Amino acid sequence: MNRLVAPKTLLGRTALALASAFLLFGLLSAALLQFTLVRPHTRQAADDLAAFLVLAAQIWVELPPYTRPDYEKEMLRRHDLRILQVEAANPAQPSSHSYLSYLETALSTHVGQPIHIHQHPDHQGWLWADFPMGGRMMRLGFRESRLQNRVLLILPLLVAAGIFLSFALSILLVRYITRPLADMAEAAHRIGQGDFSATIPESGPQEIAELAHKLNRMEGQIGQLLENRTTLLAGISHDLRTPLARMRLELELLQDGDNN
Repeated sequence: MNRLVAPKTLLGRTALALASAFLLFGLLSAALLQFTLVRPHTRQAADDLAAFLVLAAQIWVELPPYTRPDYEKEMLRRHDLRILQVEAANPAQPSSHSYLSYLETALSTHVGQPIHIHQHPDHQGWLWADFPMGGRMMRLGFRESRLQNRVLLILPLLVAAGIFLSFALSILLVRYITRPLADMAEAAHRIGQGDFSATIPESGPQEIAELAHKLNRMEGQIGQLLENRTTLLAGISHDLRTPLARMRLELELLQDGDNN
């Protein structure tokens, strides 16, 4: 099994640390939003809709029969709500949407018996709730678009966008800081090979600029020392050349004298 290898560069390690921190922050933010905003808001919205459905059905029952059609049209026009009277309730259908679960619970509390939200094949895009009211079985419908809360959709997007922008800016900042360090490492390698031709830009944050200045000064001093060493060795070589030549000549003369 291959083990995960941590990045070797400062930029890579910093990016990994920032990514982990922002990921943890995103998870915590999502959990906090879910428990402190999304669920309470969804539960409150479901309770308000349940109370409105029950009130609309109660008003329909108490109205004179000849005024009910106008009332139904007005509710459909102003509140996008349909009111029907049916013979029996539809069978229960399991719901996977949290809003519908909260709405079923709220309706059951208001009516006093289990209520289930269902769909009808003749009315696509609508959701229906059947419950008794005034000795009748009422069926009230609302559009599925009520399940989409723009505020609850925008908030996670804003959080995600904020995390992404913060991470991107952090990476740019780290890159801005680590680039001079990479230049310094390259300069140290170049100095080790005896190349003193280029200097490090003394720019960026104050600490980085001071470090670059000191490295440039050190590079100049080392170059000057090497130049002085070369000059010294050249002078010593020149000073020793004449005595060595005389010694070589005397040795040759001695050898010639011995032969004679």
